[in-house]
Amino acid sequence: MREIYEELGESLTTEKLLWIVEEFFEFDNVRFHEIAFYYKLVLTGKESFLHLDHEFLGPENIEHQFFKWIPVEHLHQYDVYPQFLYERCNCLPKQIEHIVIDQLNKSCAYLCLGSV
Repeated sequence: MREIYEELGESLTTEKLLWIVEEFFEFDNVRFHEIAFYYKLVLTGKESFLHLDHEFLGPENIEHQFFKWIPVEHLHQYDVYPQFLYERCNCLPKQIEHIVIDQLNKSCAYLCLGSV
């Protein structure tokens, strides 16, 4: 939430936890084990930029850092990581899911953790 506020200058609240994602991968010959928490967020600010259909600068006005809203059904046209978001953003879970993505062994597991 802090990062979104810093980048877009908008306030938000957490609606619910959607996914706990563990990812095992290698980058620059170094192995990583990343744990990430993905939440459904609700904008509580002025939301004036939500209707923009073009690229825009955030409040920091960094020249090389542009933002653009992308419809969920168009995500497949972009490089999005982690890649489970391509399919999972179209159908948000009713219960928290624990997803384990092992790029080192090319496997993936989806586990339901209970109701929210």
